[in-house]
Amino acid sequence: MRTDNAPGRTPTQQRGLTLAERFDTHREMILRFLHDLAVPFTNNAAEREVRPVKVKQRTAGGSWRTLQGLADFAVIWSYLSTAAKHGIDALDALTQLFTTGPWLPPDPAPT
Repeated sequence: MRTDNAPGRTPTQQRGLTLAERFDTHREMILRFLHDLAVPFTNNAAEREVRPVKVKQRTAGGSWRTLQGLADFAVIWSYLSTAAKHGIDALDALTQLFTTGPWLPPDPAPT
């Protein structure tokens, strides 16, 4: 791979060489999904988590009115996102929050 990306003079050639070097250095980590089925092929789950926040930011005129409003939004979004990952409907999670108390995820199994 490095022979195809010999040091060059243009920024594009330099970026290609840097990418090839990093792949060589971190090959095991990059290809871990081939050996460990628990590792996802892409990080799309993380990107999907951020996407609604960016949409909300755009519809709010580019920013939230206060830093506290942003913090409140982040806490609520995180709570509902975690509940959804555990199969809890957002409305059910909010209903429980305001009636009997917050839903909490189960403790992770001891390792």
